[in-house]
Amino acid sequence: MKDGLVLLYVKDDAILPVALTEEQNQTFEILMGAMPGTIRVVNNPQGSAINLMDQLRGKEVAHDKG
Repeated sequence: MKDGLVLLYVKDDAILPVALTEEQNQTFEILMGAMPGTIRVVNNPQGSAINLMDQLRGKEVAHDKG
């Protein structure tokens, strides 16, 4: 997984990652690149990153078999 910006959603005080399609992710990266000024990264890790799309693809495969 490469370094970059991610989209998060806050629900009931919980921070949740948003899974994007490849097209949505490309659009998100273009929009974030067009933001004026510098993006400030706060060095306060929230946990490890995982690829949600890989997990979703695995469930689809398992569902198709069952």
